[in-house]
Amino acid sequence: MQIWWLTAPRWAHCIAAGALFGAIWTVLSRLQGEPWAASLGGGVFGAVFFGLFFGWWLHRQIARTRELLAQTPGVDPRVVSRAARRGSVPDDPGVRTAALALVEQQQAVLRRQRVLQRVMWPVMIALGAHQAVSSSPWWWLAVALFVFFLVLGLVEPRRLDRRARALRGEPHLT
Repeated sequence: MQIWWLTAPRWAHCIAAGALFGAIWTVLSRLQGEPWAASLGGGVFGAVFFGLFFGWWLHRQIARTRELLAQTPGVDPRVVSRAARRGSVPDDPGVRTAALALVEQQQAVLRRQRVLQRVMWPVMIALGAHQAVSSSPWWWLAVALFVFFLVLGLVEPRRLDRRARALRGEPHLT
């Protein structure tokens, strides 16, 4: 997690999310044979709406993390973020406590999204595979991305559980 991303204003999150979505939409539309004008128009339209909604949601999620990190003054947020993700357990109890709180927040988010992810990604995989077979093989890229997100949703909770146990000082269980 980058500090500049944590401290960015809402409009920056909206623009970043929208620009990424719009660029991907434009390129994929063009690869499927759409004319440039239609591809750009769809990309701009999608960028505006996706940017507004996803940027707003993303900013709200990041605000929770920012609030959590602000509760531990004097602790470098980069160190906390790194300790929450990987590496040896920090010796500093303040960093360890903040990293554990960050991991527990991530676990709570994943628990809330668990059912939606386990339903949505298989549906998206099936729809993408249908599109790949019936219209364009470029859809296999989307299928690969959806499979990645499904696997990530299944693997990440266990990784976070292991990290939380390590930060609490509990023994490693296999």
